[in-house]
Amino acid sequence: PPPYRLDVASGEAGVTDDRIRVKTAPPMVDTPRRVPPPPAPPESAVTMRVLIVEDDDAIASPLARGLEREGLTVDRVETGTDALTKSAGTRFDVVLLDLGLPDRVCFDVSRELRARSDVPIIVVTARSEEVDRVVGLELGADDYLVKPFSLRELIARIRAVTRRTSVRGAAHEPMRVG
Repeated sequence: PPPYRLDVASGEAGVTDDRIRVKTAPPMVDTPRRVPPPPAPPESAVTMRVLIVEDDDAIASPLARGLEREGLTVDRVETGTDALTKSAGTRFDVVLLDLGLPDRVCFDVSRELRARSDVPIIVVTARSEEVDRVVGLELGADDYLVKPFSLRELIARIRAVTRRTSVRGAAHEPMRVG
């Protein structure tokens, strides 16, 4: 007999003289793993309201569906003028603002939104140049995300900026250092 034997059924391997015997794990079966869907937000939970300012429906529609699946309430507009009008009459928790709007420069829209309120603004754009990122952040955006991006990253960034702004809004006393 060969000096080494392997019994697949029992998962045992060893040499024939029984001096070395190793118990191995049973063979792995490749079964698909199901990931349960995230729990639905409780009915009493306040949902976050997002304004998407994006003129490209091929981007805005799937983005809106993804955010709604995550439990967010989504409003969409295609122009900077519509964004300013909509935001004047509705309170949003965050604004997702594309740079390439057909009627106005995104940076002007960002500046006007910032002058009116402290709503968090995330610029969502295909422009990845440093100058665009710096100017966007300097003119009032809270974050800058370059397309293509994952929905999970966007959700994380939305949570981060809203967490920061809710902490700022909840602070009633100035912070004292020293």
